[in-house]
Amino acid sequence: FFSNSADSLGGGVCCAGHELTIKNLNCTNNTAVCGGGLAVIAEEADSSNIDMATSVFIGNAVSDLGGGLYIASGHGEFTATGIEFLQNSARIGGGVVVDMDWINYGGVLNPHFYNCLFYENSATGAAAGISSYHDDTWIINTTFSGNSGPSTIQVWSEDFYLINSIIWDDDVPENSAIIGFEAIISYSLIQDCWIGSDESDLWNEDYGIDGGNNLDEDPFFVNAAGGDLRLLDLSPAIDAGDSTVAGLPAVDIAGNPRILGGTVDMGAYEGGIVALAVEVTITTDPEGLEFTVDGDTYESPYTRVSIAGAEIEIGTLSPQRDKGTDYYFIRWSDGGDTTHVVTLPDSNVTYTAIFSDVLTGDEIEPVPLVNALHQNYPNPFNPSTTISFSLRAKGPVSIA
Repeated sequence: FFSNSADSLGGGVCCAGHELTIKNLNCTNNTAVCGGGLAVIAEEADSSNIDMATSVFIGNAVSDLGGGLYIASGHGEFTATGIEFLQNSARIGGGVVVDMDWINYGGVLNPHFYNCLFYENSATGAAAGISSYHDDTWIINTTFSGNSGPSTIQVWSEDFYLINSIIWDDDVPENSAIIGFEAIISYSLIQDCWIGSDESDLWNEDYGIDGGNNLDEDPFFVNAAGGDLRLLDLSPAIDAGDSTVAGLPAVDIAGNPRILGGTVDMGAYEGGIVALAVEVTITTDPEGLEFTVDGDTYESPYTRVSIAGAEIEIGTLSPQRDKGTDYYFIRWSDGGDTTHVVTLPDSNVTYTAIFSDVLTGDEIEPVPLVNALHQNYPNPFNPSTTISFSLRAKGPVSIA
């Protein structure tokens, strides 16, 4: 169903029933008020079993609920297995909304998501990925990345479980990836789920309850920018899930065996794609000065593992003061600008920011590490005042 529209429900398809099986459905670029790709409305309040599998919702848009999929039902079971939600948009539930049956209000639909993928969906009100109003919501082996909005998941009900899943690199406010009633999260890789240094990490209680075995590490997708959310073989999500989860499908979203190597992986895909790992070291001369990697600030030396061919942005600040001495940036060892992007080679590599404690005339003009608005001078009650600001890169500026 491509490029259709509806004034109310189901831009691509709208169906009603109480025993529905939907498979191999493709809804692309449809529009509606609710359920841009598909809207399902239960006919009977006492039985509303809906089984969906191996379907895709791409680029659908609504003005209200459920950019890709909207389901309104009271009782029964809703199971989604191997569903892809890509670049859909809504006010609430960019990917999907599992709503109440508001005519026969109440009931429990028991939504279960297995092996699903949510990529670059958006919402203006809440839940760029999933919005559920039903108790007993389970999200298992599902991957979220590149979604944008006030939150990734919104579950306004009790008994919400997130297991074997990945939430990484969504554009949502801090501590807002998961909102609603407390989720019980286990065997999942969630960005910013831990707070603090390696030795004193604390669970981020804004996300819910730590059910154990959760990670906050780069999942190493094959190519997140290009929408390839398969895992590289060096991913910490490999063999890190819970294989005892009830109802775990026999295959992953790509049709590969769901368990390889004895233990299930986290996320929608099973198995790692072979990649060449490289060790990247960023340091300064002298050591102990600061620099940035992809916008985050570190003190040298700093080492991490990445993959050959990956791009990272490195930068530094000048001048810097350390132990009473001012140091001025001269150059990077690779000859790049103060802040520049490097493509990692197929072997271990070191990038060094070289400084001097003597002004030689060779210093590169300082570039701030962060954007900042500084205190004006003199105070604003004078006839005129000076407002200074710092930018990491050239671009238009609006001061309000």
